[in-house]
Amino acid sequence: MIVSGSSKYYSTPFTDEKEIEKVVTDYAEYLFGSSILFLPKSRISTIGGKDTIPDGFVVDVEREEWFMVEAELASHGTWQHIAPQISKQIVAIDSKATREKILRTCLDIIRMDKTAANVFAELNIGQTRNSW
Repeated sequence: MIVSGSSKYYSTPFTDEKEIEKVVTDYAEYLFGSSILFLPKSRISTIGGKDTIPDGFVVDVEREEWFMVEAELASHGTWQHIAPQISKQIVAIDSKATREKILRTCLDIIRMDKTAANVFAELNIGQTRNSW
């Protein structure tokens, strides 16, 4: 338990992965920083055609880095479930098509979401026109 003023916070387990994914999506800015874009779940493929769906991607605009997000319950087992899944995702992000898909998704979000566009404005990064 954590006590802060009159508030008490208790540790409780997540019931399923969907609950973890919702927390990550809803609180992405708090978890990853204020200068990020959070890209939702999207199917990506390895060069060999194996599909996988990470729980999202975080693009840290300020640091010019991006990360794949995968929320898992520890009960799924590291070697039976988690490691094979992450391995496939790592291979898929090496695909040029996957990287282009992530870029197109980012550009679409920036065009349609004023809050996302403000991330760039706050960092004094000007808008660009792109043929995507």
